[in-house]
Amino acid sequence: MTNLFGYDKLLPMNSGVESCESGLKLAQRWAYDVKQILGKIISRGLIKHTLGIYPYNDPGALEQIVLSTNGSNVAAFMVEPIQGEAGIKVAKDGGYSRKVAEICQRYNVLLIVDDVQTGLGRIGKRLCSDSENVRPDFLIFGKALLGGCYLILALLCYDPIMLNIKPDQQSTTFGCNALAC
Repeated sequence: MTNLFGYDKLLPMNSGVESCESGLKLAQRWAYDVKQILGKIISRGLIKHTLGIYPYNDPGALEQIVLSTNGSNVAAFMVEPIQGEAGIKVAKDGGYSRKVAEICQRYNVLLIVDDVQTGLGRIGKRLCSDSENVRPDFLIFGKALLGGCYLILALLCYDPIMLNIKPDQQSTTFGCNALAC
């Protein structure tokens, strides 16, 4: 799987939420070890895991509201390329994902792409992020991974990020069950 998608490491998970949470934990650890962000890296917004609300499909707002004021203290930006809750929201502006990736790179912010609903050929491409040639730091996908027979998802990332944790510091909570064995 890592060879197919061009990443160094794969972390198997059981749900999209668990995969996204693992991405946030890895980003937090990377930010502490590499970017030297101390303590409160996830601290502002509606809940502790958000930096606030900004308009979808507006990379300029992302840069102005979130990153230009806090860029040195932001660990990661997580996005669904096509938002699937309460209807389908597709970025109307061609190049949204590419612009977001460039902003994240400029501010040394990890880009986490949640391709859970849109990955593995579900929109006619291997991944939704492929449509704009975006290489996220983390790639989360998998609803179509085992054809619906068993719930498994994958978080893919590169060694400089994944190797900030030790093997016993992150695991799945539902992995040791009879069906999985």
